[in-house]
Amino acid sequence: LNKAERDFRNMHCEYGRRAGEKVGLTPAVITVIHQHHELIDGSGFPQSLKGEAISLASRMVAVTNHYDNLCNPVNLAQALTPHEALSMMFAQERGKYDAKLLQILIRTLGIYPPGTIVKLSNDTLAAVTTVNSAKPLKPTVVIYDPNVPKEEAIILNLEEEPDITIAKAIRPAQLPRPVYEYLNPRKRVTYYFDAKASQAGAKKKP
Repeated sequence: LNKAERDFRNMHCEYGRRAGEKVGLTPAVITVIHQHHELIDGSGFPQSLKGEAISLASRMVAVTNHYDNLCNPVNLAQALTPHEALSMMFAQERGKYDAKLLQILIRTLGIYPPGTIVKLSNDTLAAVTTVNSAKPLKPTVVIYDPNVPKEEAIILNLEEEPDITIAKAIRPAQLPRPVYEYLNPRKRVTYYFDAKASQAGAKKKP
């Protein structure tokens, strides 16, 4: 985009704020709508706010929104795996985001975040659907099987399959289109985490 196009795109925060006010959203929600592209270092928009001048909720949305954009860009060829996205954000962009929130995001999503496309040790392709906080190498996955309708796709808890492991993560662009459509994260992933299970896991650590 050229500068004029970027400026026009950036106006969606202001348009969103106005729309939120018209329909009577709460001030806290309107603030998030207006600030969700603001960055800790002041390089965001629309007001170039810094640090705690950005609301906590807006900082949370900013970090998760960027993560989602890296994994699910308009151009599929540019899509990163969830692991690659988190690694890039931590290694190259952590100065732009609330450090504590970024650490929590990485710790919560784990080694294979929901939406990660993986190849299993039996050469089967699958998509991670649920993180196993106690055993991060053994998430729950949905299996690609062209002989099974995707609405009835097999869901496998790897914790219950000791002989099957994750061999590697795969970029969406590396998949044939039918496989990607079958495992499309946007249609399958619910970002749900069991807080009690996470707390129990934390208590077990020395």
